[in-house]
Amino acid sequence: MRHEEVNRAFQRRPFQPLLVRMVSGVEYRIRTPESIVSPRFAAFLLHDGTIETVALEYIEAIRSMVRNGRREPKDRR
Repeated sequence: MRHEEVNRAFQRRPFQPLLVRMVSGVEYRIRTPESIVSPRFAAFLLHDGTIETVALEYIEAIRSMVRNGRREPKDRR
């Protein structure tokens, strides 16, 4: 995914929780706006306090977790 697309999703205000899907099928639920997006990599804070760093080229899709004004259910992990 292009840097501009990823940066736009993370910089949207007010921030909306995001679902980041990787080409491998792994999905990350991003609930806070704390992130760093560089031209090649993104680093974001996960719900358990860990920081995940991914190469932008492996991001398949980013979508809002807000539907019809309501957040999607939290994962049970």
